[in-house]
Amino acid sequence: MRFSYDINSQSALDSQYVKTIEDSISYFENTHPQKSINILTQNLILLKDNHTIKLKWHERRITLSVINLLFSDSYIYLSEYEKTINGLPLKEQNIEFLKYLVWKGFYYYQIGDLVTAKSIFNEIVKKSNALPNQDNYKSLMTAYANLSDIETKSGNFTKSIEYWVKFVTIYNNFINKKNAYLDAFHANLILKKGDINEAQSLIDKAISKINAKSLNRMEIKNSMTIYDFACDIYSKLGKKKKVKDFLDKKLALTYQKNFLDISNFNIRLADYYSDNIPKSILILRNALKLKLNYLNTNRHSEISYIHFKLAKIYIKNKDIKNLFFETQSAIIALSQTFNSTNYQDNPTISDVFSKKDLLETLDFKAGLLLDMAKMQPQYLDAAYNTAQLAAQLIDTIRADYTSDFDKQYLAEWSYGVYEKAINAAYLRYQKEGTAQYLYAAFNALERSKAIVLLEALRTGQAENALSDDDRNRLYQYKAELQKLETQIYTETTQNKKTPDAPSVRSLQNRLFETRQQYETLVKSFETHYPDYFRVKYGQRFAQLADIQRLLPQNGASAVLEYFVGNDALFTFVITKNNCSIYKTDKPKDFDTRIETMRQTLTQQHGSTDFIPQAVWLYDILLKQPLQSPALAYNTGLKKLIIVPDGILHYVPFEMLVESSTPSVFSEKKYAKIPYLIKKYTIGYAYSGNLLLMQNQKSAVLPTHLFAAFAPQYKTQDAAINDISRNTRAALTRDNAYDLPYAQKEVAQIHSIMGGHQYIGNQAQERVFKAKAEDYRILHFAMHAMPDSLNPLQSRLLFNYNTQDSLEDHDVTAAEIYALRLNADLAVLSACQTGYGKINRGEGVLSLSRAFAYSGAKATVMSQWVVNDFATQEIMVDFYKNLKAGKSKDEALRNAKLAYIDKHPESALRTPYYWAGFVVAGNMSPLDIWDAHSLRLIVAGILAFIVIVILVLRKKTTAH
Repeated sequence: MRFSYDINSQSALDSQYVKTIEDSISYFENTHPQKSINILTQNLILLKDNHTIKLKWHERRITLSVINLLFSDSYIYLSEYEKTINGLPLKEQNIEFLKYLVWKGFYYYQIGDLVTAKSIFNEIVKKSNALPNQDNYKSLMTAYANLSDIETKSGNFTKSIEYWVKFVTIYNNFINKKNAYLDAFHANLILKKGDINEAQSLIDKAISKINAKSLNRMEIKNSMTIYDFACDIYSKLGKKKKVKDFLDKKLALTYQKNFLDISNFNIRLADYYSDNIPKSILILRNALKLKLNYLNTNRHSEISYIHFKLAKIYIKNKDIKNLFFETQSAIIALSQTFNSTNYQDNPTISDVFSKKDLLETLDFKAGLLLDMAKMQPQYLDAAYNTAQLAAQLIDTIRADYTSDFDKQYLAEWSYGVYEKAINAAYLRYQKEGTAQYLYAAFNALERSKAIVLLEALRTGQAENALSDDDRNRLYQYKAELQKLETQIYTETTQNKKTPDAPSVRSLQNRLFETRQQYETLVKSFETHYPDYFRVKYGQRFAQLADIQRLLPQNGASAVLEYFVGNDALFTFVITKNNCSIYKTDKPKDFDTRIETMRQTLTQQHGSTDFIPQAVWLYDILLKQPLQSPALAYNTGLKKLIIVPDGILHYVPFEMLVESSTPSVFSEKKYAKIPYLIKKYTIGYAYSGNLLLMQNQKSAVLPTHLFAAFAPQYKTQDAAINDISRNTRAALTRDNAYDLPYAQKEVAQIHSIMGGHQYIGNQAQERVFKAKAEDYRILHFAMHAMPDSLNPLQSRLLFNYNTQDSLEDHDVTAAEIYALRLNADLAVLSACQTGYGKINRGEGVLSLSRAFAYSGAKATVMSQWVVNDFATQEIMVDFYKNLKAGKSKDEALRNAKLAYIDKHPESALRTPYYWAGFVVAGNMSPLDIWDAHSLRLIVAGILAFIVIVILVLRKKTTAH
């Protein structure tokens, strides 16, 4: 971090001392820090007693303290520094006060108090707006750079990058010099966000700008940081030789035996020698000693980090004593008051100054204790308590995040924490049989699933408390944010612009400002609408009893909820009056065999080669749970509600096969294959929490019942469309561009359901967006394009309209997220609408999830590329069953069975044709009367009553 210092002279004598200060800074910048310190120290003594000098001597003390704070070998000046900056008599709203805040913010940053530092840097941003740009830009640039770094350390990467864009914009406007450090810092942000290839490109660019022969002191410090970032990136790439090269280059730049530089160098060197346990321990011990000398305290996240790395080394050679000591020391270093070295003890969450670091350490400790408990059961209690504390800590961390991306990243990263919490509770339940551990296991299970989706639905409910005008303002901001994010995506991916291109930076700055305004608006709603705040934040997580209340009294339904961990599979079997947990070791080839089954099924449409995998999966997932006491003796069990997890989202359970006589399979007797669908009605849910919310009554009843969209595709449109150029013509649903059966499907369903059909040129993006919230059932018979790399860009392809210059003719998942739907059911009769990127802990980031996010209570989705003809048959029968009053899961099951019966002993009976569509969410039967029809009926009844009254009155008068 670069600090410049400007002093305005008031006399010739003052000018002499100004020159002294400037000479000192010059020495400092040209790699002579000790000369700088000596000059300032000598003049500090003179200035303290010379009252004829107009310049404030505190300011020289600050200059001296800043230099020592940043670049000396210890923190000996910190107490003087803090006392000095807090005693400065400065007025607010001027440039000197901003400098004071910068110094103060950086002080708290250095001592590890990131919460206070963040507050101070935010204050700088706020106060800078009242000053001219030419005065405030250095302070503002420093504030944004530090805020970016703080958010990175907290895991809030979206905000980090937004602050970084603000910093770079100011830098380019006022300094406009090529700086390798900017590229390197950006590379570090991108690495944290997960794009290692872009990070490598940026760090290589930064390294190419380093000229080691002509570096001043500040440039040397920056270059050393660049090499640190390069080590991180190339370590992720597994290129140890490159890492060692960067370490050597960094060491060559170390101009003196500086405690901090050598300590950081040793930490990275220990990573390089990780295979040599004694050597890596010795190197880390030396790094710890140097770091303690520099910081002069053992309460700091950097101290915790070294203890944590030592613990990871001791676990390799099974040195239990040192392993526990280093683990506890890592935790102690993150707290101001916690001191216990006993492995059974943990700090309170509110007592630590780095929650993210604590979470990582508690996760490690819980895993360690669980491993120890396998041999020595006395460790189990501590494992349980530690894992539960870590799981609670995740909620606290998530509350600080505003971006769905960062919440999803946290969910994926912390998935192992929940696995340990479930496992520890399961082991205690098995050992003690106490219900509290069963409840604890279920609670951890539910906290691991679809939390971002849950929060979105809660927020949607809360928005009902807003006035119409405020709700519309909120939706306008959401739409604008979505639009800007899409434009940035288009610029960087379609138009191949670099992140630092002017057009991209301009969009990112607009995004930053719009998001700030949006968050300010939301905060004001939380203050002025008590019901909005209560509904948004006041709801608890689902308890086991809540899920059981959803099940019918007759015992006809059961919930099977899964957790797919790194090492084990957990199955929760929930009935009206019972719950059981089953644990199975996760096969090493679990994911591979599921992918093999999918590929076989979808690439060999008439083949039964998928059956061995389907039988194997049945045995792994269902055989033991369905034989549990709660289900085995329940002869009335007819329905299963599956809550999948991880890669199980890609498995339609109705196509799994019970073991049977070999001849059934070898002779390819399709009619006799015992698929699960023949025995049970199967529906799906994202989580128990979501199931509860989606079963609540809607506050708003849409005007109409049904709307269907079926575009007509023309081959020439594919070459015109700028958004999906070269992709529209190579689409799915029977590998055809136009879909004749889709329009036939919609016409037949419309004859069953009534409502509105938008076919051909009427099936436009603009029409859908304008009318979507007016319907209880939305049906889409069209092409879909999943995007696993960027799930927000997955899209439904509407009719191409050359006259519409404002819309791109595709509705992306991001655009659907920005909507607020009132639909009871969204039927995505398109390809792979339930397919997408799996986010562990959040589920599949697919188009169907986008509809659930926007408020649809149930969705019918496809798991793979579906056949146009078979889809049309199944969908028409599905709606016939809905019209007859069947529940959604039963309506879909009956439609599939009817399809199978229509094609006896034919390859068309294989699950490829009928199993691809599944339904998730609220399974209740639909009341097919729409609001408009109800109003007509009510009006007719009232008119009839009025006529009767008039007739009776007339008769009375006549008598």
